[in-house]
Amino acid sequence: MSDLINLNKDSFEKATSITSKSVLVDFWAPWCGPCKALGPVLDELNNELSDKVDIYKVNVDENADLAQENGVQSIPTLLLYKDGSLSQTIVGLKSKDELSEAILS
Repeated sequence: MSDLINLNKDSFEKATSITSKSVLVDFWAPWCGPCKALGPVLDELNNELSDKVDIYKVNVDENADLAQENGVQSIPTLLLYKDGSLSQTIVGLKSKDELSEAILS
């Protein structure tokens, strides 16, 4: 389904630290309907904007501590990092256009 890289507690900090690109992290779970619907949208964005953003996933069932540390209370939650700092938290299912605008703004 998705070739996006799954992060865990050990890889999360490195992936979201200062980079020349924005970083979008999707907190999701396999049983979450809206998360499943968001998957193909993130795949498309990953293909179309790979020069501007790195997109990762975090399974909240496997990484509950990481979700809690980042204030994730409902899923899907997307954290957008720019210049190594959290710039936006996006909660719920969003359209490709909404996510693209957030990444590119």
